[in-house]
Amino acid sequence: MSPQSQSGVERDSGCALSTLRHKTVSCMSCDESEHVVDSVSPVICNASLAHNSILSDQNVEIVSHVAAHGENGSEFSISCSKTCGNENVLSCVALNVCGVRSKLLSPDFVEFISMHDIVCLSETMLDDTDTIEIPGYVTFYKNRSKYKKKSGGILVLASDTIVDHITIFEEKSKLNKISEENKRYYSGVDGRLCDNVLFFKLDRQILGHDTLFCSVYIPPEGSKYENKEVFVELEEALVNFGVDEDYICFLGDFNARTGSLSELIVQSDEDEESGAGDVVVLDSLVFDDRVSQDKHTNTIGHRLVDFCKVVGLVIVNGRTGDDATVGKLTCRNASVVDYAIVSCNLYPLVRNFTVCDFCDLFSDVHCPVVLALQREATFS
Repeated sequence: MSPQSQSGVERDSGCALSTLRHKTVSCMSCDESEHVVDSVSPVICNASLAHNSILSDQNVEIVSHVAAHGENGSEFSISCSKTCGNENVLSCVALNVCGVRSKLLSPDFVEFISMHDIVCLSETMLDDTDTIEIPGYVTFYKNRSKYKKKSGGILVLASDTIVDHITIFEEKSKLNKISEENKRYYSGVDGRLCDNVLFFKLDRQILGHDTLFCSVYIPPEGSKYENKEVFVELEEALVNFGVDEDYICFLGDFNARTGSLSELIVQSDEDEESGAGDVVVLDSLVFDDRVSQDKHTNTIGHRLVDFCKVVGLVIVNGRTGDDATVGKLTCRNASVVDYAIVSCNLYPLVRNFTVCDFCDLFSDVHCPVVLALQREATFS
């Protein structure tokens, strides 16, 4: 999701300690027509890059600092506090990078993603001829198949420590596109899978249960790539997977604004007796109230909430961890569109959820969201 045109307007970039001057340029490959971008490109910024990483053993808190200079000479930094550096926690991050190649030019971006076991990147803007290699990770792609210029796309990075416990799901007709070295991780699926999601399973050795993960990128409303049937396709796909449907995790950019809409339903005595309603009933008393700084909704947001009700999913944003009672904005300092969403049985394994500060070396307008899940005690 991209910001509205604000040519020549000085604004807070979302990074701590900085205000950068932005200007509007045409975006030739994204899903939307314009981007507000920094007046100094990331490549130039990287020339003056200085970084410092601080690991607090007592608080298990990692803070990554990035310093660069815009045209006004200001400095900015990013900090992300999360429950990591702990082998008992599976750390997952999701981020819309709006072009992954330029971000990989930043050593601090590589350092940031290397803090996590699973990295779900969206709007990677790659095609099937592109190869991304990051030491310590195996890469899995879901590139947009039809385009005039590179756009959209999903990239999942799995750390070497867990990759042997991963199964990637792909349509059987597309398995011929997978590299020989990666084919051992794939399982073919009959029929069509949703183009907006990369599905993968973690076996029970990691979290104690076979868990289906879904790395998501849903194009915005009005985009030529908009898929109004995306949640119907997701429902159909979930039926086809041979995993425990009680353990599911969605991560990524949904372009859905849910405001204060509730995905939890409390069943009345009358409903329980009649068995009415095509929804999974979640007792709201079991979950903390969800809050959001974004008070607006859109059509995709309403569809997402309905999907959660049908499948039995819980939105993690604004409900627990560092984001409890906060509901921090994830995009443009104006909206919440990037989510972690889990099934009710997986929710007790959530150890933390964080919306990191924005940094324009990492994305055009999106903040990373980090989900920490409790690992199975026997996993080593």
